[in-house]
Amino acid sequence: MDGRLAAILVCRSDHTEPNGRSPWFIDAGFGPIGGLQETFPSFEDAATWILGRFKNWEYLMRRSSARH
Repeated sequence: MDGRLAAILVCRSDHTEPNGRSPWFIDAGFGPIGGLQETFPSFEDAATWILGRFKNWEYLMRRSSARH
């Protein structure tokens, strides 16, 4: 995100979902997703979820700083 590491995603090749895909999980998250452990059916789903969390976090940070 903006040139900074947001997450390390890992594909679980030892496990296959019913749709034939291997699930992805967050091995390490930073910023607003630090410490969260989520699993996703695809890389695209993971990227969308991560982007959404960061956009919401950035909005909240801007809103918070505008109040001060």
